[in-house]
Amino acid sequence: MRRHACPTLLLDPYVWVHRACLVGTTGTSCECRARISPTRLKLAPPNRCPGRGPRYTEGSDISTGIHHGSTPGDGPLFPRFGWSTFVAQMPVEGRPAWAEMGPPMGTEPESQRFDFLAMAWRRKWLIAFGLMVGLGLGFLAYKQQTPIYTSVAKVMITPKNPATVIIPGFEGMPSGPGVKQDHEHDAVLTSTTFIRDSVVSNPELDQQVPSIAGLSPEMKLFQIQEGLEVDLEKDSENLYLVSFSSPNQEDCDRVLWGVLNGYQEYLNRKYKATGQELKGILDDLKRNYDAKAEELQAKIQEQVEAHGEKLAFWNAEGIINLEQQRMQELDAHIRQLELQKTEYQSQLDRIAQLEEEGKTQAVIVFILEQHEKIKEDKEKNSEETDILELRLNLERLLFKFGEDHPEVKIVRNEIRAWEELMISRGISLPGTGDNRADFVALYKISLTEQVRSIDYELVAFRAQFEEHRARAMELNQVDLSLKNLLDQKKYQESVITSVVDRLQQVDVTGDKEGFNYEILEPPTFAEQTEPSLLKVFAVAGFLGLLGGVGIAYLVDLADKTFRSPDDIAQSLALPILGHIPFIPKSKQKQTEGITFDGTAISVHQPKSKISEAYRAVRTALFFSNRQRDIKVIQVTSPSPGDGKSTLALNLAVSIAQSGQKVLLVDADLRRPRQHKVIGENAEHGFAAVLRGDLAVAEAAIETQVPGLYFIPCGERPSNPAELLTSPKLPEFIEIARQQYDYVIIDSPPLLAVTDPSVIAPRVDAVVLTFRLRKNIKLTSDRARDILASVGAEILGVVVNGIGGQAGYGDYKYSKYGRNYAYNYRYGSYGNYGQPYGYGYGYGYGYDYEEADKYYDEPVAPGGKRRKRSAAIGNDGPKS
Repeated sequence: MRRHACPTLLLDPYVWVHRACLVGTTGTSCECRARISPTRLKLAPPNRCPGRGPRYTEGSDISTGIHHGSTPGDGPLFPRFGWSTFVAQMPVEGRPAWAEMGPPMGTEPESQRFDFLAMAWRRKWLIAFGLMVGLGLGFLAYKQQTPIYTSVAKVMITPKNPATVIIPGFEGMPSGPGVKQDHEHDAVLTSTTFIRDSVVSNPELDQQVPSIAGLSPEMKLFQIQEGLEVDLEKDSENLYLVSFSSPNQEDCDRVLWGVLNGYQEYLNRKYKATGQELKGILDDLKRNYDAKAEELQAKIQEQVEAHGEKLAFWNAEGIINLEQQRMQELDAHIRQLELQKTEYQSQLDRIAQLEEEGKTQAVIVFILEQHEKIKEDKEKNSEETDILELRLNLERLLFKFGEDHPEVKIVRNEIRAWEELMISRGISLPGTGDNRADFVALYKISLTEQVRSIDYELVAFRAQFEEHRARAMELNQVDLSLKNLLDQKKYQESVITSVVDRLQQVDVTGDKEGFNYEILEPPTFAEQTEPSLLKVFAVAGFLGLLGGVGIAYLVDLADKTFRSPDDIAQSLALPILGHIPFIPKSKQKQTEGITFDGTAISVHQPKSKISEAYRAVRTALFFSNRQRDIKVIQVTSPSPGDGKSTLALNLAVSIAQSGQKVLLVDADLRRPRQHKVIGENAEHGFAAVLRGDLAVAEAAIETQVPGLYFIPCGERPSNPAELLTSPKLPEFIEIARQQYDYVIIDSPPLLAVTDPSVIAPRVDAVVLTFRLRKNIKLTSDRARDILASVGAEILGVVVNGIGGQAGYGDYKYSKYGRNYAYNYRYGSYGNYGQPYGYGYGYGYGYDYEEADKYYDEPVAPGGKRRKRSAAIGNDGPKS
């Protein structure tokens, strides 16, 4: 079995990547090592395999396959580290087409989604500053504006005589108060014509308003029209609010009085002239309609005299047309004759058809008997009819049965009996000789004569019908002409009546026409209306707030620091293993007899909060080890000064204090410092092991912490990169894995040198640590991509130095030792999913000064701390 990078992409809104997998030599199977982070991951739905998606194996082309797992826990889920990084790991040859199409839809990390509320809270002081600046500028603008004063009055304008008489045909003609309807008063009050003729031209205006006395009429008109405003009061048709605004406070009510009095005089003049004009119009209208009525009466009389005889039966409703009645009678008789002719003709056609078909005379007679006239003959000659019926029956029986049939003989005997009876009575037998043929011929002659007779009658009746119709149409024309003249006369009479009624209502003095004009509320003393301090502050505050938000957004956009633990987990797509508080100099206590430096907090202060933070990282490591075998762990950072060496030392001490056998390796072959912190000789060490000059057991130094062994860098080599790429490194890691429970390798920063990139793919897992500082997001992203590109198993990140600087934007950390009030549950990945993992969590919700009473080391009488011996147990130095 050999290990390689086997990224398996899940095409899902949340993408996860299987990293270090054990793959068989055939490359056809994939058995992922159990590796679950101690943070909360977003698991795929139970019916989706977390390993589903494109997959490739070492030495083979990339192909699309389905992972063998059936539940989210079948494989080591690692959050995705970026589409570009994933595609960059694929070989150029054989790269599938979907790799060039960009990431799947819906796979955008939560960290790339803009959270406006979080941004506003982070930059609240900047937004508040923008608001204050806006309000300040608004106040300055308010002070510099010229104050405007306004006087307001309320008037009621109602029609004096709203009921009007409508003249037929003149519904749109002006009639009294309708000359200016209610809703047009506001337009008249503000019109140029009214203000010029009724207000500006008033000589009393100059006396009442001295400030405009010396102005030209055009300037007066402009100032009054500019400041005057008329509005119809809400939910009212007759109440108007009239206001005038001006920078001169004393002029407002005076000008408004002039406008109101001028409009009252305008209405009085307007409707007095309107009444006289309307009376003249109605008088002319009455004379015209009287003349038309007389003309119509003359035309009616002329028509009556011209058609005197035809109008003998004429009344007020019109002519009684006798010719039309006669037409109707003739038409009914003609229709009856045509019906009889059709009936006779149909019988003739039927006889001809029967003869053409070769029917016997007896059959024809029998059929004709159905006719009403033949039936009457049958009643007169019943004996002949009976014989005919018997003979017809005999013919049918002969045709059906033959001559010798008994029924035929019976019918022959009946016929013979009837014939003897008729001979004894002296009646000629029917059907003998030419009687039958004569009967049919005579009947045909009778029908033909009847048809000819009906034709003669129809000709005569139709001629009479046409004669009567011509006379009826002539009478209809006369009738229509008279009716038209009468209707016109009635209309003229109704108009005349309406005009007379309207003349009686017209008031030429104007007292009854026009509008009632009443000032309900006289003009008030002018008060300042502009500028409004509230409006100015509202607009200025909004603009300032908008500007502050815009600046805050730009500042937030340019900020390359992490703002929260979730931001770290989502941006790096890695779990957070722990937060290490800042260790100030005052907290770095040195215990007498211990060679470890003061930064080894887990040695000197095992009960402190900082040591508890290191133990949280240790617990995360232990939990990971329950899922798979992780023994060799590399600790690195993006840049120098991130605290990786301190983390590696304290993590190794914490693991050793739990009873494990731990080897700490200083793999920084360029700037080693672990030997200074531990206080051990560094003549020979890791470099000698890589050169093959020293065995692992010989290089390991037992420290003062039980179970902790240390391999220093030794003499710094001139070719550190070549040593790390030599086959000795995998051999060293394999030997150390067999001899120790855990191996912690302290390596250089990733962005400084390439050494950690050589070590990373050979260890079981990598822990990335960094401090929160400027541009840390860029450097941490780059460091993660470097580790991912070499196929390293990234265990997670550890945030160092919490409290030593401004913290995450949303989670403000104070100085360590004052109030470290951050409460974070390890085992959570961002805000996704449910907490999963080992279930370990701790929170700091209290003041360190109180907590130190429990965690500080015992103090000897006199205020001095007790001295420690050189032996250190699992819980720290022992006295």
